[in-house]
Amino acid sequence: MPILARETDLYPADLLERADDQPDLSWTAIYTRPRLETELMRRLRGLDAPFFGPLGPKKTRSPAGRVRTAWVPLFANYVFVHGD
Repeated sequence: MPILARETDLYPADLLERADDQPDLSWTAIYTRPRLETELMRRLRGLDAPFFGPLGPKKTRSPAGRVRTAWVPLFANYVFVHGD
């Protein structure tokens, strides 16, 4: 059972497919404070700004023996934004 539900890590869902169709826009890496990547992605989604911040599962075992899954950023402190 996950600790929290998985956040959206790609907005819009077809961003990687349509990014090639827009040569005038570029990718920019935004450096964030530690552990604030998902907060930045939530704010970018609210602004309707296209972004990519890949998340991966991290499994830990509790003292009682339960396996917990957390979704953590693959690139710590970075979110990739597609725009001008």
